[in-house]
Amino acid sequence: MRAALLLTIVLASTMVHAGIDITSADLVGTWSCGTSSSLGNGRYTFRADHTFDGINGDAISAGRWKLHTSNKLELIYYSDYELKIITRSSKHGWIVIKPITKTRLEFVWFDKDFSPANQYSNGGVWSKRR
Repeated sequence: MRAALLLTIVLASTMVHAGIDITSADLVGTWSCGTSSSLGNGRYTFRADHTFDGINGDAISAGRWKLHTSNKLELIYYSDYELKIITRSSKHGWIVIKPITKTRLEFVWFDKDFSPANQYSNGGVWSKRR
């Protein structure tokens, strides 16, 4: 009986998390990932005008973002940071969002410009700061 109850609770919590859809309004704000003692720590700010900037380790990025269906986030990086120019050759990055809650999200990065073995990377769990 205890095992059946435990299984029911686990399955119910899995279904609740799997059904969370993230909206653009949910993403607006500042998000942090990693820890302050690791090179993988980061901070990203997504704005309502669909611009973003972020720092992760020693990498600084900025550009525009679009949220697509099925919790897919597209990042379009500025080709000229000073002039904030988006061109056809601007780099595009894709993130699959796996919601834990509306303020804690797991990110999986996809970059087709990397070799097949390195195209997917775990971005860890991000927490909304504000």
